[in-house]
Amino acid sequence: MECQVTKRRMFVVFMISICVLMLMILSANVSAKDLPFLHGNTLYKSSPDNSSLKAAIATHVARILQYHDGIEKILYIAEPKNGSRHGDLWISNVPFNETTPIAEGVIDAQFSPDGKTIVLWNKDHQIHVVTDYGKSLEQVGVHGAAPIFSHNGQFIAYEKLADISFDEDEQSLFEFAQGIAIYDLVTRQETLLTQTEHGEDYAPIAFSSDLKRVYFNSTRRGIASVWSVNTDGSDLRQITNARISPTSIERKIPALSQTALWASHRLMAISSLDGEIWLFRFTVDGNLSDAKFLTWGEFPLWLVPDQVIALRPSNKKNEGWQVIHIQ
Repeated sequence: MECQVTKRRMFVVFMISICVLMLMILSANVSAKDLPFLHGNTLYKSSPDNSSLKAAIATHVARILQYHDGIEKILYIAEPKNGSRHGDLWISNVPFNETTPIAEGVIDAQFSPDGKTIVLWNKDHQIHVVTDYGKSLEQVGVHGAAPIFSHNGQFIAYEKLADISFDEDEQSLFEFAQGIAIYDLVTRQETLLTQTEHGEDYAPIAFSSDLKRVYFNSTRRGIASVWSVNTDGSDLRQITNARISPTSIERKIPALSQTALWASHRLMAISSLDGEIWLFRFTVDGNLSDAKFLTWGEFPLWLVPDQVIALRPSNKKNEGWQVIHIQ
C-alpha cells in the first residue's frame, strides 16, 4: 500500500516538474522573440524581456502597416517627402534587417495569408495585387480603398469607390462610393455586397470564420460601428452599438481596426485604434459575443498565438513592452 502511495506521489511530482519545465521553455521562447516597433521615424526590433537591447531595422519610416508573424516580415510606408498621405511601400525582413522596395505612391497594403503576395491601395485609389518583390499581377476593379485578404487567401474585400470623379476631385470618389465589395482571385468575379448613398460603409475588417460573412465598419446609423453581411449580399446586420443612439453619452464600442490581430479560430480579435486596445469575440454565425477595453497602447502583436500579446504602452516615457495574457 505504501509502495503504491509513493509511486503516485512520484508520478505527481514528475508531472508537475514537466509542467514547470514546459512553462519555462514557453517563457524563454516568448521573451527571446524579437518584435518590430516604430519609435520616432525609426523602425526597431527588440525582445519583450529586454527592450533596452533594441536594433534599428529601417529609418525614415512613416507608418507600420502590417507585421506577418509567420514569415517575420513587416510592411511599412516610408516618410513622404511632401507630407502627403501616401509614400513608398517597403518590406522589412526583421530577422536579417533587410529592406526591399515594393511600390511607389501607396496609401495602405496587406500581405496575403502566405506572405507571397500583397494587395495595395495606391494614390490613384486603385487596388493592385503584387508579388512580395513588387511585380504587378492584376488590378481589382476601377477605383477602390482599404483592401484586405480573406484568411484563406482567395478573396479580397474592399470599399468600392465611384468609377469616375464627376468634378475631378478625388473626394467625390468616396462621397459616391458604391459600398463594400469582394473580389474572387480564382474566378476573377466581383460582387457588390452593400450599397450606400454617400460612402457610409468603409474599411472591411475580416471574413467570418466560415467565410460566409464579411465584417466592415459603417456610419449608417450615425455611429462608427461594426456591421456584417453575407458574401452574397444578404442579411445585413449591425453588430455593435445597435441599441445606442448617436447622441447617447453611453460609452460606445469603437470601430474594429483593419490591422486587428485575429486568433487562429477567427472568433477573437485584438484591435488597436486611437491608443485603445480592445478585445472582440464573435460567434460562429457572425454575431458579437463580447467586446471589452483591455488597456491603453498601440501595435499589439502575438507572443503566443491565441494566448499572449505584447504591445507598446501609450505612455511615451515607457519604451518597453507590455505583455498581456488573453483569458
